[in-house]
Amino acid sequence: MIRVGFFLDAENMGAKDCREIFEGNPGVGGSEYEVILISALLTLRHAEQFEITVFTNGKLLLPDILQKNAVYFNGADELEILCGKQGIDILVLDARRSSAYYQAFDTARVMLIPWAECFMSTRQLYRYARAGNIPRIVCVGREELDLYRDHPAFNKSTYIYNAVPILDSVKKLAVSHPFAQRKNEVAYMGSLIPDKGFHCLALVWKDIVKEFPDAVLHVIGSGKLYSQDARLGRYGIADSAYEDSFMPYLTDENGEILSSVHLHGVLGKEKYEVLSRCKVAVPNPSGDTETFGIVAVEMQIAGCLVATKRCPGFMDTVCDSGILYDDVNELSSAVIDLLRRKDNSYEAMLSEIERKFSYDEVIAQWVELFDSVFRGKPFIPDPQVINSRFQKKWVREINRRVRKVLPITPPLCLMEELLRRCRNRMKGVA
Repeated sequence: MIRVGFFLDAENMGAKDCREIFEGNPGVGGSEYEVILISALLTLRHAEQFEITVFTNGKLLLPDILQKNAVYFNGADELEILCGKQGIDILVLDARRSSAYYQAFDTARVMLIPWAECFMSTRQLYRYARAGNIPRIVCVGREELDLYRDHPAFNKSTYIYNAVPILDSVKKLAVSHPFAQRKNEVAYMGSLIPDKGFHCLALVWKDIVKEFPDAVLHVIGSGKLYSQDARLGRYGIADSAYEDSFMPYLTDENGEILSSVHLHGVLGKEKYEVLSRCKVAVPNPSGDTETFGIVAVEMQIAGCLVATKRCPGFMDTVCDSGILYDDVNELSSAVIDLLRRKDNSYEAMLSEIERKFSYDEVIAQWVELFDSVFRGKPFIPDPQVINSRFQKKWVREINRRVRKVLPITPPLCLMEELLRRCRNRMKGVA
């Protein structure tokens, strides 16, 4: 029996009801959703092989199969003590956690696996590469992993796509709303914070309406998605300052919301009723922060065509029927192009999604990972390079080979990070 712990950061989520986790995201952040989902699937399907414990700092409602093994903690030191008491062999820990969490386990027997649902800094990468108690780093996409293929951390890194519920009810809903019969409706889904780029879509919405006067925009999400304590502005959907930056593009001269704009707030499985009526969906149009893009997959399962920025997360999750643009100035033309389409190639889109993101496929990879780590099997990173021109991957691969002979050569991701810091300082950004 392998004892596996999962860290769940739920401190700011409130008493969110996540008991029906297999029915889709109940309205929490994607990272938190995946922790609960993967933990529940392993408990349900592989109880004879793994004993799963969820360590959380929040009071949300977990599925019954997890609630009995949930352990509440307060701080890094207490987490380390509790893992020892539970006899945890492997702890899957958010790669974004502060160094205090990793330092707390420096002398512990627990093996740590950083789960990189978000991009990692080079400081984090070096820490994980050097740590003897970190046998593996798990990214959520091939494209995310390839960004540091010439870094020492790559030698212990792999990727496992996020699991996404592919529900029969949603597939039936999508089929019952044939694409050719859908109206010119567009959906945004995600948190309404600057990092998720909704302002980019708001900025061009009136341009889209000029082309399609009957167009409707559905906004699913809120500034409270990641924190129940967030204080919202006049329209109740985002932080006041952020609302002020985009609402002028979605309101008339009197400040009234345009008739073409529908603000739904955070939705659970009801979101599929909305998405199944839409032709086009736009997840995070800026592409910033995206390592996977669960919402892009959910939107496609509902039958939408996706338009968004070409970035690591969406290159892994948006099917060929969608449009990935290189410049956010192309957003409106991409949405307009997709609204003109007569077919969404739904069967091909669904087939690709099932092949990559189904429960069966993803859980099998986690099982293999834990077994390999527990038994101390040797690991060889995947040398294959795809999309070699994207993000200078061909340079990173050459540098990876050069560093085998001249390890003093800096990784490209380090040089890029230093350059970003210099630019930010020149702009007065902290």
